[in-house]
This record gives sequence, C-alpha cells and structure tokens, in this order.
Amino acid sequence: MKRAACKEWPRLLNPEAGCYPLIAEHRATERILHLALRNDFEKNPGVARAFKSIAEEYREVDWRYVAPEKRAALTLCAAREIRPTLVFLQLQDRGVFMPGDIVKLRQACDPTVVICNWDGDQHYDPPSPQRQWFADLERVCDASLVPNTRHPAIYAGMGVRHPGYLQVAIDPEIYRPAPPAPGVQPVVCLATCYGNQLHQRRTAMLETVKAMFPGLLGLYGGTWGTDGHPMLLQTQEAPVYAAARAALSISIRNDLPRYSSDRLFRMLASGAVCLVEAFPDCEGLGLLDGINCMLWSDLQQLEGLIRSVLDSPEERWLPMRQAAVELSVDHTWVARFHELLAIVDAVRSDR
Repeated sequence: MKRAACKEWPRLLNPEAGCYPLIAEHRATERILHLALRNDFEKNPGVARAFKSIAEEYREVDWRYVAPEKRAALTLCAAREIRPTLVFLQLQDRGVFMPGDIVKLRQACDPTVVICNWDGDQHYDPPSPQRQWFADLERVCDASLVPNTRHPAIYAGMGVRHPGYLQVAIDPEIYRPAPPAPGVQPVVCLATCYGNQLHQRRTAMLETVKAMFPGLLGLYGGTWGTDGHPMLLQTQEAPVYAAARAALSISIRNDLPRYSSDRLFRMLASGAVCLVEAFPDCEGLGLLDGINCMLWSDLQQLEGLIRSVLDSPEERWLPMRQAAVELSVDHTWVARFHELLAIVDAVRSDR
C-alpha cells in the first residue's frame, strides 16, 4: 500500500485516507527523552527497543512510578544530561505535567527539539471538559498525536499545534505465532471492559455473543467476574490467540477513522483468525476482508462468521492466519517510530 500525507500536512500530521502514513529513512541520530506509560501487566519492552534503534542516546522516565511532586524535576534533570532533540510524552491524565513544566523542559533541551505528546488510547472527544487539559498542554508542545484521524482537525481548531495521528503498535518478540495454550475456548476476546460509559457498548456486545455461543466464548481481562478469565501478561497472550479458532476485535468505538485498540495488532501478529468490527478507513491499516481478517458490522454478521469458522476445517483458515502475520510487520514499534520520525521532520520543516 502506498504512503501519503493528507493535503494539510504538516498542519495536520495525518495520512491520506486509505494510505499508510509517511515514514522517514532510517537514522539513529536523535537524542530521545521518553516519558513512558507503564503498568504492572504491560511493560512494553518493545517500545524502548524501537526507540533505541533510532536513537543516538535514549533516556526513559517512567513517570507513573515517580512521586507527583518529583516528576518535573526528574524530567528536567534527565533533559539537562542528554539535551534531547526529541521528547516523547505519554500523558493521558490531567495534572501530570502542566504547561509551565513543558516550557521549562524545552529550555533544557537542544534548540532543535520536537516535543510530542501521544495519547495512545481513545478517551473523551476533544470539546469535552475531560479533554481540556490535553488542549491546554498541547498548545505548548510541538505535536499532539492521537490514534484516530478525525480528532486532529478538531484539536487544530482549538489552538493545538500540529495535531496528528500515530497508531499503537506491537512488539514482534512477544506477539508472533506461538505454541497454543491448553484449555482455551474456541472463540476468544482479550479486553478489559471497565464499568464507565466508554466501555458500555463493547461490554453489552460481548455479553450478547456469550449468550449466542454458551460455553464457547473465552473472555480475558479481569473484569468479567466468575464467567471470565484473569488479565494475562503480554507474554501469555499469543498462545491464547494461537489456540483459539477465532479472535474478536471490538474496540470501545467503531466510528472513528483508523481507530482500533492494540488488541487488533496483537491478534494479527499472533496469527489468529481475526473477526474485526469494521470501522472507517480500516483499509488504511491494511485490513483486507477475507484475506487477512474478516470484517463485520453487526452482531448478526458476527454470529454468521463465528459459525462459519467453527463449522469449517481449521486448515481452511491457515492462509488467512499467515496473511495476518504478514500484515503485522507494518505495525511493529520500529515501523511506527519511523512514522514518528517523519512527523518530527515535518514539524522542524514548518518552523
């Protein structure tokens, strides 16, 4: 698939519909300061490895494990030591860093620095009060990146500089075809569905599928009560996908162009038969219905696809499993950060 920027590049750092984003030629010349977002289940070592592959020097600050009153000082200290040319922030909550902290951070960096904040998950829509902190912070950043291609234009109207698109990715050392795990139900969905409004739609859909196929749907995520399975470590996920006859991809929203959770890329890379809820510009991620996945738009269609998979010999789906793995190569962290380098180059050229 070709790569092309939208017509408003670099004001909006978006790809053209149906195209992959632009990438920069490989280089390892950036001094990178990364304010990482980690939790106990997802350490994402592939992110650090990918950054190191494009870095002359790399420094990581895991801000969630630093006392709030020490975060800014620790970040400034790291910046003064390496004088970064790229600062990559993973901030998803208000109050973690204030605009004034970003101004001070910039003064400690190389004059060519590009400061990006990336919210790698889908939260509230841009005009909502819950996202005002994002717009305020991003007015002092150089680029503000989200995982869909609709919201950047809205953020631009709110005064955000260089809003754009950067999707999540996978670590190919973790997500790849693996020996199947024992005791896995034939259809699986790995998704943590919290009790808030953002997750109600997906939760309701999965409860319906569970009723359609009693005992055949395995739900993993730690929020399903006695009917579900616990949250898996990342290293445990690929064997589950390998053991299942089919894996469900249902994001918390299906109306945003090119938005899907990282679960989609994880199941592709693991070689699963992926039943993907269709979303706008899904072809821009390389999804080809009947080739590397099967797309569906309502629960009736999904029911028919599940029955088709369960009623067919497993050998029928081997080409689709292989095509899914081949597609995942375009969605590794190394590939993603070459897209980030193209964004960095665009910001610098626009100064």
